Amino acid sequence: MESSKLHTKMGFSTRGAKLGFSKIKRFTKSGLIVGYSHIHENKSYGNTVTEVLDQNGSWDSSFIGPSNGTKPFGLGFFFIRGLGVKWCSLNTNDKPCDNESWYNTAIGSIKQSFNELSPSQRKDVQGSLKKLGYYKSSVDGAWGQNTQQAILKFLALHTELSLSPSTKISHEDLWLLFDPKSFKRYEYGSIDRLINYGFEPTSETFGTGFVFNPAGFILTNEHVVRGCSNIKFFLNGMSAEAKIVSSDQQLDLAVLATSLKGNDILTFDSENFEPSIMDKIFTVGFPYGGEVSSDITVTSGIISSESVGSNGIKKFQIDAAIQPGNSGGPVINERGHLLGIATSKADTNYFLEKFGSIPENIAFAIDLSTIILFLEKHGFDAIESVSSNVMPNLKNIVGRISCTAKEFVDINEIAKARFIVLAE
Repeated sequence: MESSKLHTKMGFSTRGAKLGFSKIKRFTKSGLIVGYSHIHENKSYGNTVTEVLDQNGSWDSSFIGPSNGTKPFGLGFFFIRGLGVKWCSLNTNDKPCDNESWYNTAIGSIKQSFNELSPSQRKDVQGSLKKLGYYKSSVDGAWGQNTQQAILKFLALHTELSLSPSTKISHEDLWLLFDPKSFKRYEYGSIDRLINYGFEPTSETFGTGFVFNPAGFILTNEHVVRGCSNIKFFLNGMSAEAKIVSSDQQLDLAVLATSLKGNDILTFDSENFEPSIMDKIFTVGFPYGGEVSSDITVTSGIISSESVGSNGIKKFQIDAAIQPGNSGGPVINERGHLLGIATSKADTNYFLEKFGSIPENIAFAIDLSTIILFLEKHGFDAIESVSSNVMPNLKNIVGRISCTAKEFVDINEIAKARFIVLAE
């Protein structure tokens, strides 16, 4: 049975990275300095939590606030164990909070809300924080410096609260965040920093397509061109605008129209188009959007499994290496006839988490019978049948797809997009 968790679509996208949405990363400096931040390309987004540890690995002092690059910098909460918390300016060139007095901060309000919870709820809050590794003391429901540090760290990294000395959170809202029945780890990056440092008005995805019709029609995966406002097809030194004329998200297939007419086309052998186990195959495409090579890349392998899939979508498994950017590329036999379209590979994270090993050479292609049914449904003649054993000139058939999307995202949409559920 097929699961979306098992497969990773192989379109190559820079969209998420350019918008600045990133997972919280933990970084270590000098062994005793630990930081947590939303980092992408050595820039942080939102708040950074920097902790100085003692010899036992417990936090001794910390700063929670903005950063300059990945270094803490600006106004934020400065903790010193045994002394308390102050809101002050951290300048990397000076001593933190030098000559500034200590005074009460948002901690007072958070402490009051925490103590208004029932004893069992307080323990659940600590338990949820412990799952994240933010709280390392005993789960006793008692307020202390470890609890206040862990809660503030969570609020800084995982919520949209604008932290300041006047920040308040009710005990009802606090419980909504940490109730074990609904507790989820959310990623967060501040809107201002996403716009100033990580937001770009356009983004780009890459994939592969091939000519299947003399009138300039291209076949590819639907996920390669989904949501794109401008599509270009690059073929052997030529380029042309492309337009989606037919698509099916469930089958993951799409037909594009271009002005590149009269080119060679990819054909199939009507007498031998069913995949058979151990048949030799070749995949053709542009891994990583042509980043590795501007020319087509061909890998070889065999059919490992004849039929996998669900919901009437037939796929077969291959052991040929495919990478992001190979999506939509043809899988052909030794005579150069089409057998399928590369669409996905085994999800590394899924198998690593479940089995403790990285899957190797497990990729999937859409079966030719599914492709033919899709084409006929949308008014295209089935791919021409030939019996020639001459390998076609793939450079005149297989091209790179570049897909640009304009990101008209308002503040509210960014606010929705920045929350990514990592764990149920």
